[in-house]
Order: sequence, then C-alpha cells, then structure tokens
Amino acid sequence: MTVTRAVLLDGDALAAIRLSEMTARVAALADAGIVPHLTTILVGNDPASEAYLKRKHADCAKAGIGSEAIVLDAETSQDDLMALIARLNADASRHGVLIQLPLPNHLDTDSAVAAVDPAKDVDGFHPMNLGRLLWGSEGTLPCTPAGILDLLQAHHVPLAGQRVVIIGRGSIVGRPLAMLLSRKGVDADVTLLHSRSGDVGGAIAGADIVISAVGQPDFIRADMIRPGASVLGIGISYAEGEMVSDIAGDVAEKASFVTPRHGSVGALTRAHLLLNLVAAAEATQPDTLQTGYPPLRSLVPDTIAPPFARYSHGVEMPAGMRLVATSGQLGLAADGTVPEGARAQADLCFASCTAILGAAGMGPGDVIRINAFVTAREHMQGYMEARDAWLADVTHLPASTLVIVSGFTRSEFLVEVEVTAAAM
Repeated sequence: MTVTRAVLLDGDALAAIRLSEMTARVAALADAGIVPHLTTILVGNDPASEAYLKRKHADCAKAGIGSEAIVLDAETSQDDLMALIARLNADASRHGVLIQLPLPNHLDTDSAVAAVDPAKDVDGFHPMNLGRLLWGSEGTLPCTPAGILDLLQAHHVPLAGQRVVIIGRGSIVGRPLAMLLSRKGVDADVTLLHSRSGDVGGAIAGADIVISAVGQPDFIRADMIRPGASVLGIGISYAEGEMVSDIAGDVAEKASFVTPRHGSVGALTRAHLLLNLVAAAEATQPDTLQTGYPPLRSLVPDTIAPPFARYSHGVEMPAGMRLVATSGQLGLAADGTVPEGARAQADLCFASCTAILGAAGMGPGDVIRINAFVTAREHMQGYMEARDAWLADVTHLPASTLVIVSGFTRSEFLVEVEVTAAAM
C-alpha cells in the first residue's frame, strides 16, 4: 500500500523567501538615506532570551538593517526602564523598539509594552495595535500570528469557512491568531481551546486545521485528527536535548499539510518582525518614498464575496498618473528556451513584466491589473504561486483575472500574463 505523506509547511524556507523579497525595500530606503534600525531591550541575562535576540540581530545584519542590543541589569527599576523607552521613542533614527519578554517579576510588563510608541511597536503587542487587529483595521500585526497566516496562504491551504482549532489562549499567539484568522477576508471559523475547555478531543477531531501552541512533545497525534487535516505545531519543547514541536511524527502520514517535527515558525516570526520594522521605517517617509508604491486604493466592498486570493476586486487611481500596458508575456527565456511546468513559466512571465515596467521606472507595486491565461485547470496553482510571490511585498493589491484557454501559438506554452501599471 502506498502511503502519501503530508506537504511540509516549511517556515524556514518561506522566511528566507520573505527576507529575500524585502531587500528591494531596504535598498529603496537606503537610496532615500534611511537605514531601518531595530533596538532591543533585554532586562537580565535569561539564556533563552539572549539566544533568541542573537538570532534577531543576525537577521538584521544579513538584511542590511541597523540594530542595537541594550542589556539592562536584572534589578533595573520600572522608572529607569520607562525612561529608556521614552528616549528611544523620541529618537527618530530608531524605527523599531522591542522589549524582550518575559521581564523580571518586579517589573510591570503591561506598562512597559504600552509605553512603546505604537508606530515603533514591531512586535505588534501594543494595546493600540492589538485593538486595530480586533477592530479589523490596518495596523502592525503580531509576528507569530502573521507568520502562521503567511505560511498557510503561501501553501494555498483553504481558510474561508474552514474549521480552525487553536490550542492555547496566550496573548502572543493564541488570542491574536484567533482574531487574525476570523477577520473579514480570511473568514475561518475559529475555536480557541484552553486548559478549561470541554471535549478538546472532539473539537480537534472535527477540525480542518489544527494549530497547537502548547509546548508539549507529541501533544497532537495522528489518531486525534481527521484524515486530510492541516496541522501546525507552534509550541516547542526539548526532549533528550532536541527541540521538538507539539506534533507527533505520525501526523505526517494522515494530514494534508504539517509543520516539521523538529522545528516551528521561529524563523518566519523573525522575518515578519523585520517586515514590520521596514514598514515602520517606510511610514516615516513622504508618500513618494514609501517603497515606491503609488497612491492607489484597493476596492473590496463588504457587500460582495471577498477575493479568492491575493488580488483586489477593483483599484482606484487618481488623475494624472502615467499608464503602462504590457503585451501578453509567455514563459520564454532570453535564450529561446521554454521551461517545463506552469510555475516556472509563470515566473518567467512575471520577470518579463518586471523588466518592461522597469524600463518605465515602475515595478510590481505600481500594477493595477493582471490578466492571465492558462491552458488547463491544473496549471492554475503554479501560476498563482508565481503571482503571489511577485506581489509578496505589494501594499495595494491589483485587480486580477485568470482565464483557462484552449492553447497558445506553440503547444509548449502553458501560461501568458499581461499587466497594466500606473505611477506619477
């Protein structure tokens, strides 16, 4: 009998992609004389916190981002900590301020977190940013929940109307993740379980997606989930000196998607921290310097069904903008070769669009409409993966149409893409 194993939800691989995509934004800021800067505050010498901060600062160095690690004595007073936060808030060269948690017991964590300028709260923990998440408005998202949503969407795991069970109601993962997955546009049916919940087993068994943030080895086993469920282990612990997630090894033989047994979403969390930081740096600049994105407005009315993927139902652009329209681009390399597979061809199509737009001083962030054509339904996923990667750092998503056609001028062509862009 053939056993089909689950698709691996590899957070490390996606984190590397997100950091690579971010380099253009960091370069654009550098051209404007801005180096994004992260300041971290550690009170005491907790080894786990020190190790995690070391990885954060290493990520900054690789991405060309400035950073400073401030380490305070474990006996630091609340007044001294608050005075330091106030100085960092007032320093315009510091775009992100991160307080490493947990703080020593004698310090008031809530007051310290709330003292950080919400515009510099790259962790997404400030009450104002969490309130924006609850309200459904734009704001800095908590890094781990944002990374989890990114991981699911990047692998095209269905979310709208799906039964999602989150185990763990912590303020860093569980509760903000429940708000994020249930908000309009994501539209999952979320159940948040905790230590006092009844019929935990029944809820897990009926879930389409199980997300465990418990921190217990093998907390979720194959016999607990339904066949084809997607299972994510966010909590980590150590067994025999080795880091393991909440997900037992046998889950991969029953699930459709699963996170690695020896790993979690730490790298993806850190990637979203830097994405928040770069966005904070961009927000300090005039509109014309904010990543080159034009003043476009996405139109997604609440009265109609939301978009199926990363696009908008409509785009509004102000008068006076320049327009560029490309012809249909096929998966044809400069040397005349045609790669196999829809994803590879779609990547070439979008690379050609990038080159054409670049000749007019535009880029993916200026695109207002995408028209795409594939020769069969099975080629849609490869095309959409390429499109989503191309639009990964775009603030205003374009309108988009995808059509299945009978064929192109040559039988080996599977995908064709044309775009329209607008800029001042």
